[in-house]
Amino acid sequence: MIRPRVLAAALVLVLGLAAAAPAAPTVNCHCFRDRSFDPARPEAADPYVLATSRNSLLAAAFGVSKGLVVRSLMTGTPP
Repeated sequence: MIRPRVLAAALVLVLGLAAAAPAAPTVNCHCFRDRSFDPARPEAADPYVLATSRNSLLAAAFGVSKGLVVRSLMTGTPP
């Protein structure tokens, strides 16, 4: 059985490490900074929705990851 002091120390360590980690975006894409929907401007989301749909369809059609499709489109190089 785990001792309460060891469990408490492990919990403090895990929470301390999690709190110290900086929040960073999962994708460093410069294209779409604002991904939130604004009811006053519904058309503002169109480029983001179209781009993500296109990337998903291309990835599924060619059997590659979406990340590879995005990197290829951004750099202009074939996958």
